[in-house]
Amino acid sequence: FRYIDIASGAGLFFCEKYEINKHMARKKKIQYAGTHMIADFWFGKTIKTEKAMNYLLAEAAKKAKSTPLQIASHVFSPYGMTGIILLAESHIAIHTWPEISYIAIDIFTCGSGATPRKAIGFLKKQLRPNIAKVYLMKRGKMV
Repeated sequence: FRYIDIASGAGLFFCEKYEINKHMARKKKIQYAGTHMIADFWFGKTIKTEKAMNYLLAEAAKKAKSTPLQIASHVFSPYGMTGIILLAESHIAIHTWPEISYIAIDIFTCGSGATPRKAIGFLKKQLRPNIAKVYLMKRGKMV
């Protein structure tokens, strides 16, 4: 997989196989089933209500140029929340741990028209983390 520093746009490769595939993709036009982005947000804004969670999920789906099918969320006791939006193109999930100022984000999209990076950018702008780590993986290499 590839790590992307969302602030600078710089990327560091942690997987030799991806480096090889990236090189091969230029030569052979490798196709993938989808793009999977995972983000760790630390020390940013807290999502306090299901309404706020659902808004973030719906808007992130719009930014990703994806088709929303259904939203579900759950508030945990004494704190924390999980929300997911099912997309025709796959899903976006947000999990919160307010007790440690951490939010985990998972975006998986398929199809050439989806823009998951824009969804991550939107969530970063809304949640304003002091630390944001974003990982990008191409899933389901077509053989």
